[in-house]
Amino acid sequence: MRRLLALLLALVAMAAAAPAWGHAMRTAYVDVVERGDGRVAVKVTSGATYGDLRLVMPEGCTAPARGAATWTCDRPLAGRALRVDGLGGVTSDAVVSVTFADGASASQLLRPGSSSWTVPDRPSATEALGRYARAGFFHVLAGLDHLLFLVALVALLRRFRSVLLAETAFTVSHSVAFAATALGVVHVPQAAAEAAIALSLVLVALGVGKERVRPARGAIAAFVFGAVHGLGFAGGLTELGVPRGAVAPAIAGFAVGVEVAQVAFLLVCFALFALASRVAMARRLATVTAYVVGVTGFFWLVERVLPLVRGV
Repeated sequence: MRRLLALLLALVAMAAAAPAWGHAMRTAYVDVVERGDGRVAVKVTSGATYGDLRLVMPEGCTAPARGAATWTCDRPLAGRALRVDGLGGVTSDAVVSVTFADGASASQLLRPGSSSWTVPDRPSATEALGRYARAGFFHVLAGLDHLLFLVALVALLRRFRSVLLAETAFTVSHSVAFAATALGVVHVPQAAAEAAIALSLVLVALGVGKERVRPARGAIAAFVFGAVHGLGFAGGLTELGVPRGAVAPAIAGFAVGVEVAQVAFLLVCFALFALASRVAMARRLATVTAYVVGVTGFFWLVERVLPLVRGV
């Protein structure tokens, strides 16, 4: 029966892992660059299929000829609205980044319910803090491997104080890691970082159900794994485009959003484990969690390591 349960959980986990969500979202990236002579270059990049996604420029901007990517606008984009039509379904959101003629930049995350954005003259520190806090919050919730690591941490440590200490260590290390990577101080290939994240899931899952882990030891392990996950998060922050005039608020806001999402998710996990304890199901829930996290992590590890091996 246990083997059948393990096989069933493995199949479920593989089905869930098949899209290889990781920290990636089905996001479009729209880069808009002002040339200074009325010309505006537009580039859309992503591995996703866009479907009917369309960038709507302000009035006074003339669409490029077929095959071209340069618009002609009668005046600068600052203070004018950009809109992305077709969000939802295949493409869940879009990051629009505008680089002004003087080299400054601003960016915004657009979603189906808020697909229009008025380009600011310059992003203020407060605007950057709030904008990137929202981006960090949703980035965690869209990162299945990050959520699996957190729920495995709860199953491994179980005590609230131990998990809180480990989560704090995790937050500190991955905040430093993604800030260093986003600022160009450290460079790690994204594929290698994603493979290491998958390995961390396997290692944490293997520890569930073994002897009780002391809080200090759990915090040290979380600190190490946090640095690995931070390297994966840095890709998301880089994709959002860090505004030149508000680098510190953008990174701080992103870290705050990540932390709030993590704490909210951990509280939900603790509530589920507390409920399971009342009906004497906590051990079984921990076992199920270990199987799901471990098998999913192993599947992702194989999937992410193969391209690295082939590229050698």
